[in-house]
Amino acid sequence: ANYTVTVFPNPVLTISGDVEVCSNEQQNYSVADANGTGIVNYVWTVPGGQITGASDGLTINVTWSEVSIPTQRVITVSGSGANGCFGTATYTVMVYPNPALTIGGDADMCSGEQSNYIVNDANNTGITVYTWTVEGGQITGAADGTTINVTWNDVTMPTQRVITASGIGANGCSGTVNFTVTVYPSPVLAISGAVDACSNGEFPYTATDANNTGITSYTWTVEGGQITGAADGMTIDVVWNDVTMPTQRVITVSGSGANGCSDVANYTVTV
Repeated sequence: ANYTVTVFPNPVLTISGDVEVCSNEQQNYSVADANGTGIVNYVWTVPGGQITGASDGLTINVTWSEVSIPTQRVITVSGSGANGCFGTATYTVMVYPNPALTIGGDADMCSGEQSNYIVNDANNTGITVYTWTVEGGQITGAADGTTINVTWNDVTMPTQRVITASGIGANGCSGTVNFTVTVYPSPVLAISGAVDACSNGEFPYTATDANNTGITSYTWTVEGGQITGAADGMTIDVVWNDVTMPTQRVITVSGSGANGCSDVANYTVTV
């Protein structure tokens, strides 16, 4: 006796798509059945990644989860053809970490002040060149390393400025970080009073701060003269010493505002 059996082909599945990706990157992956068995619905599994959109077709879109070290992930797809035969395939993807950047440095600065800022990559992805941008400040010296030196521009009121650093690691993955700095106005001091004075004459001199930074105590020095009364306020009284010929003398005042920023002003008087 004879008995006829029909043997159907199993699906022969292969997956295609990027085998090296960065954390949080989106990529498409497609499956093909070399035997054309008529699969209409596929079952995909993606450990370490999220499928966005349809998850039962020939193509899926995957967003890869963050990793802190290079990590292999395996995509699996399976399906049954019209003949009821089943096939499965796996596909290995290497997910690389993105740079995890942070910036360190002074977050409160005075106008005209210089400070260093340093970028660090917690994931050690091998960045060799950084790109820095500094809003409202000038980079002095090298501008592509892990450290920059910034001179902050003058402001007339407390102003927030943003430093940005970005870089691409050896694996081709990139990262960016921002750092906010508050730049405070420095006092802008000026002295007013008599510019011509007589020996032994007493004259008042007053300091003003154009930026109104909240100075509460001033430091005065008077060359060739004596301060009478309070010596730490906005106004002082000076008695000029005797001279035998017209002589230039210099008054100096300095002060620090409520924000900690300071300034110095000089004023020349002919006695």
